Amino acid sequence: MRLEISRNGPLPPLRRAPRRLVPLVAPLVLAGVAGTALGLWLDAPGPFTVSAAVLAITGAGAIGIEIRTRPRRARRVITPLPETWTVTDDGVEVRTAESRKVWNWALVRSAAAHSDRYRLTLDGSVHIDLPRPESPADDALLDDFLRRRTLLPPLSGGLSPWSRR
Repeated sequence: MRLEISRNGPLPPLRRAPRRLVPLVAPLVLAGVAGTALGLWLDAPGPFTVSAAVLAITGAGAIGIEIRTRPRRARRVITPLPETWTVTDDGVEVRTAESRKVWNWALVRSAAAHSDRYRLTLDGSVHIDLPRPESPADDALLDDFLRRRTLLPPLSGGLSPWSRR
């Protein structure tokens, strides 16, 4: 089998990581400030008030460090290069004007079908997003190819490696 898929640029990410609006140490600062205020109001012994104040100051410093070291959004615009994906019996290859990468099928552990791509999983944490062909016939051919390689579950009944019986 030999199938070529061309794209003008890379696929968009599947999901975006949620942005943290409140730093993780904010509850510590709140607890420290509340403890300090409670200790001063109740005229608590010195060690309680001092430890709460130290907690508040340390937490405030940690928030400042987290805000200062937060990654900034890239300012420059990167023009994506056109990609050509080639799927063969040996593996998957992606070529651009500047690079070429090849993955052998022996490296691929599983595949997941999405609306615009196949997500091929290598070692559990490494993923390759293979774009789906625009032609329905080529898409069906690639889908059948991945099912025959047992990377995708079968379409109909019977026991398979994915059943837990």
